[in-house]
Amino acid sequence: YQRSGSIVFRKMRARRSTQMMISDPYTVIVALDAAGESVGSLYIDDESSFEYKTSKAYCDIKFSFSRSTLTGEPNCSGGFKPGNVIERVILVGESAEVKSVTKDDASSL
Repeated sequence: YQRSGSIVFRKMRARRSTQMMISDPYTVIVALDAAGESVGSLYIDDESSFEYKTSKAYCDIKFSFSRSTLTGEPNCSGGFKPGNVIERVILVGESAEVKSVTKDDASSL
């Protein structure tokens, strides 16, 4: 179950350990509300140290979907640069056919 108006991020590849999933790509599941909008956030760190605490090395990315556009606003600190990519976006509740998708290359994800 996913609440309408929310955005959820998942790593979909089956692995034997979480250590092997560190650089796996994300699947973004966008569940639209009645107005066709949604929001969510993705927190990423190195998944192996306490650098998020000691050096504030992490990214907190706020995502929103409005007017048929998915936007991400990264807030990265401590010199942290995520190596993950978004592999797939799933829209739930969109009645119109998606005809094209473009990516702004200014973002690392």
